[in-house]
Amino acid sequence: MSARAPRRLSPWRRLAALLLDYLVIFAWMTVLAVASLAVNLTMGDSPDVLGAVGPFGAQAVFSTLLTLPVGLYLYLNESGPAQATWGKRRMGLVVRSYDGARPGRGQIAIRTVVKLLPWEISHTLIWQMQAVFHRSGYEAEIPTWIFVGLGAVDIAILVYLGTSLFGRQLGPHDRASRTIVGDSSSVDLEDPVGDLCQHIMIRGANPSRAARAAGR
Repeated sequence: MSARAPRRLSPWRRLAALLLDYLVIFAWMTVLAVASLAVNLTMGDSPDVLGAVGPFGAQAVFSTLLTLPVGLYLYLNESGPAQATWGKRRMGLVVRSYDGARPGRGQIAIRTVVKLLPWEISHTLIWQMQAVFHRSGYEAEIPTWIFVGLGAVDIAILVYLGTSLFGRQLGPHDRASRTIVGDSSSVDLEDPVGDLCQHIMIRGANPSRAARAAGR
């Protein structure tokens, strides 16, 4: 089934929702920064996590502290009753399936993982770079593959943004999860019968047939 958005959204509206969600993310990053500062002041020095567990272990630690909470924020909000993160709610947007129905938890899980994929790949590359510095000092030469990878991630982010904001407005995370971002005013999230009627009419039924189906 192909995606059918009720109407094309303003690119600035979806971008504004993204920026508002980043305020939430930056707030959590600030909490982590303050906690890290408190640890440094208490211990007198930063723990050598990279030296203790290596680049992949260090990434696992910091992903648990940052990527996991961000992923839970996205997943719990978009799979919840509002079908939207705080930023999307502020901009009157919701996430739904291609057919207009409420997305399943599996769809939102896929959506969240694919959305965060470039972010986590960039973290992997940065930790590999930090490992080189840790072993050989900041004068060490960085392997070319790290720069190539970071460049590829930058291109991927532009693709995510461009495809989400323009054209059919379906980013890779939308397509992978078969979800769309639409206007919350075009669906009644608290009225499942109304949702059913809308779903049937989207698939080509007439109003009387939709009403009979809703009364079953």
